[in-house]
Amino acid sequence: MNQNLPAKQDTDQNPDQKNLSQTQSQQQNQDLNQINQDIIQQKEASGQKTELKQSLPSSSISLKPKVSQTPAQAQPQVPPQKNFPASSRLTQPDILKPKINFAFVKRLLEKARSKIQKRRERKLQRIIEFLKINGRITNDQVQKLVRVSDATATRYMDILERRGRVKQINKGKYTYYQFIK
Repeated sequence: MNQNLPAKQDTDQNPDQKNLSQTQSQQQNQDLNQINQDIIQQKEASGQKTELKQSLPSSSISLKPKVSQTPAQAQPQVPPQKNFPASSRLTQPDILKPKINFAFVKRLLEKARSKIQKRRERKLQRIIEFLKINGRITNDQVQKLVRVSDATATRYMDILERRGRVKQINKGKYTYYQFIK
């Protein structure tokens, strides 16, 4: 067929095609600027710092894939430092030295000790009331009566023995305490 027709060269562009590519690049720049404005508005609404992307010159638009740099050519990305007002900065001594009101802590500990002592005395009083009714009590009965451990029950009975309210009878497995009137 028509083999004598000259082949169309890829490098030559029709003037209509040049105008079309310029129009497309201008449209892309406008789109990019609009996107930047939208991002700025969103970040300002959320209180974030904004950075603008530069609009691309028409010569930088290409359809070729970018060639990545080798590690030797790549420069490390350093994040920007945020500048805070001097009044909002905390110095290290402020962080390490909490302000403690020792008088308050002392009063709090005294109050806690007082409550513990009152609870102990109430339990000791219950043991004495049980002894007045029954005359004698074992360590297991003390544990169940005042809901304490074996060691605490023994300690309570030692306290009552030192106060002269009870007398320990026997030792070991058959130990019981008798009420002294």
